[in-house]
Amino acid sequence: MSNIKGRYAIMGRGESDVGKRPEMTSIGLHLEAAVRAIQDAGINKNEIDGLIARSTRSAPQMNYSAVLAARLGL
Repeated sequence: MSNIKGRYAIMGRGESDVGKRPEMTSIGLHLEAAVRAIQDAGINKNEIDGLIARSTRSAPQMNYSAVLAARLGL
């Protein structure tokens, strides 16, 4: 594996609201947190080069990162 030190950075963080939220799906919670992370970073979503995410155990989905990226409009 090549050295990635200094080549990648996490620039923002976000969380979804917590508590009982029966109206939200697991991907909805991830989208809420991702949008907040983008806002926290102070960047435009078009500046994002990549996304890595893992689906939940309760709602497993193949290619979850690609699904989340598409839903974010990346």
